[in-house]
Amino acid sequence: RNFYKIELPSKEGWVSYPTEKHLKWPIARCSKRIHEIMPIMRADIVIDNKRTGARIIIDTKFTEIFGKSPYRERSLKSNYIYQIYCYLRTQEDTGEVGAHEAQGILLHPSVDEQVDEYIEMHGHKIRFITIDLSQSSDKVISDLRKILLT
Repeated sequence: RNFYKIELPSKEGWVSYPTEKHLKWPIARCSKRIHEIMPIMRADIVIDNKRTGARIIIDTKFTEIFGKSPYRERSLKSNYIYQIYCYLRTQEDTGEVGAHEAQGILLHPSVDEQVDEYIEMHGHKIRFITIDLSQSSDKVISDLRKILLT
């Protein structure tokens, strides 16, 4: 988050929110004490472009991007997909600029393997990206910058 807070060109309209920015559950009705036990929904990085209305929600993971499933030897981790999908869909009717078409990114570290794949569903693009941490720091920085440009 701090990388993008420093790197984003504010003159182009980019704003990175602090991690204290909670995403809201779209609860229509609830029981009396549910707010005491509902988990807080907080993405690692929320970036808005005030000029274009774009929103990007990035969730960073410090595990391998692939796991095993009963059906495949190598598969994206479904619980992470559910998480970013929930972040995107629950914000659609908040009235916040860019929330209805927000992009989600699951960002994982890797060594010797680059992944940059995506899906689009229900109006949201979700990207699955790795950053090879065995590269030089200049290359890591360059790759992090590119994420927002593509």
